[in-house]
Amino acid sequence: MKLTSELIKKKALELGAQVVGIGPVYDEPDPQRDPRSILPCATAIIGFGFAVPKGLYRAMEHGNQYYGYTTLGVKYIDEEMAEIFLFKIGSIIENAGYDACLQKAVPNLRVKGDKSTNPEVAGTYELIHAEAVAPGKPAPDVIIDFGKAAETCGIGSRALNGKIINEKYGPFMRYCFIITDAPLDLDEPVREPLCDGCMECAKACTGGAVSEAGLDTHKCHEHYRNKGHANPDLKDLPNTMWGYQPCLCGRPCDIACWQHLLKKNVERIAKENLADIVGIASAERFPKDDPIFKFFPEVKSVIGLGFQVLRGIYRGVKEGTTYYQYTTMGVENMEETVMPMASLKVAVYLEEHGYLGLPERRHETIMAEKDGMNPEVAYDEIYRDRPQEVQMNFLDAAVRCGLGELGLNHTLLTDEFGPFVRYCFVLTDAVLPETPKKAPHLCDECGLCREACPGHAIREDGTIDDWQCAVYYNGANGTKNPFMPPDAFPERADRLEIIAGKADMTPEKAREVLKDIWFYPPAQHSFRCSICGRACDMACYQHLEEKGVLTRKYNRPFHGREDWKFSVEDFK
Repeated sequence: MKLTSELIKKKALELGAQVVGIGPVYDEPDPQRDPRSILPCATAIIGFGFAVPKGLYRAMEHGNQYYGYTTLGVKYIDEEMAEIFLFKIGSIIENAGYDACLQKAVPNLRVKGDKSTNPEVAGTYELIHAEAVAPGKPAPDVIIDFGKAAETCGIGSRALNGKIINEKYGPFMRYCFIITDAPLDLDEPVREPLCDGCMECAKACTGGAVSEAGLDTHKCHEHYRNKGHANPDLKDLPNTMWGYQPCLCGRPCDIACWQHLLKKNVERIAKENLADIVGIASAERFPKDDPIFKFFPEVKSVIGLGFQVLRGIYRGVKEGTTYYQYTTMGVENMEETVMPMASLKVAVYLEEHGYLGLPERRHETIMAEKDGMNPEVAYDEIYRDRPQEVQMNFLDAAVRCGLGELGLNHTLLTDEFGPFVRYCFVLTDAVLPETPKKAPHLCDECGLCREACPGHAIREDGTIDDWQCAVYYNGANGTKNPFMPPDAFPERADRLEIIAGKADMTPEKAREVLKDIWFYPPAQHSFRCSICGRACDMACYQHLEEKGVLTRKYNRPFHGREDWKFSVEDFK
């Protein structure tokens, strides 16, 4: 059987490795770190990664089981598992006629000049008196740099806390390598370090062993072994028979690193799928009776995804020339296409990593209220009085997730897009770092949103009469509706008040008026075409832009020519 990269990878995965990569032999100026000091004709380094179950960390996190991590997550993987695995893979390579120099972790050895220590073992030995075996040869023992080897193999990179982190498994992984002269196809090395210097590991280390300069291995060694630990009963736990120290700090740096990487990848996936803002709230930010605990009692984090509604989509309504685009692209497309895709992708990513991911979208036509109304959809296609279908409080959750702040007209206001944004959520049992909540700073309660509403649906206290809103969202105000015929609402005695936007709507009256608004066709999925174009949001956005508080800048201001308006006299 011909030896190929594909064969080695296939066998490695069959034998228990979670990741495998093949990289070139890199240049190393230090001969005691140089792979070619071991095999001068080496052509490749093969790297293998073995996942450490996160459950071993959870037991330490709960403060009552520490030996499991040390004996299984460290010692067994580095010793027994790696040794058997390397021998099997090495045999395949050597049976094909090539050398296989096996490189398992050597936790208790340090090359001459290395003053660090390894917290995982009782003691480390610097080979001070090692002598070169021949003139020009390096002094033994050569110990390759596992971090550099992982990077060249494309399977991981060194983090601030000294651990090698993998894109999928984070710091929860152990490594071994094979140096060979076999002619193998090579993988791409790690180009960008996975560690972004977030300092979360440093914050998590209660022993102060991690700083911007990296890991102080001696401080780590003391804290790892429980110096100053809050639980005095653990101080006398013995080392294992193999000389490994029980980890009594629980490696909070690794947990913090993983949570940060998980959040980082959630943000990356969300933004690759058109989300513009990502905010995360701990479930502890929500009241105990919040709906999220009814359909997901185990929820630990709520991920909010915000999506800009393009400013240009509002332009046609503002100019009185194009209406269909806002509803189809700014509402229907967002709710039915863009946001579901992003939330599903994030949820799937979480589930691929062992967590639950529950996407949450608005169900536009299902309402718990007996007489509720959603202005964006047809009034006669809403199923009301359905409290069994529990839904989130979307606006409240968006504020708690730090996506933005609450505006006067009960709209979410964001620093970048103002009110031109829609949002959805993913609930998960993964613990993720929180996003700070936004301190209110955008809405100054100017009231322009209330003044702009063509149906006066926004009350003095900012609450919205949804039925009033629905009637004028659909275009009952003739002074702002270019499609309304002069004889609109001919059977209604108060037709001019309706057309002027001055009529008060009860739910019963709103239903009657909505039946007579046929001047413009609806969109799909029960969505009604917005004739007002959310005038309240446009007025708010224009005000925020003129104040200069929005971070997204444009070449031209949103406000152009003077607002147009028909006369009520045209309908008499």
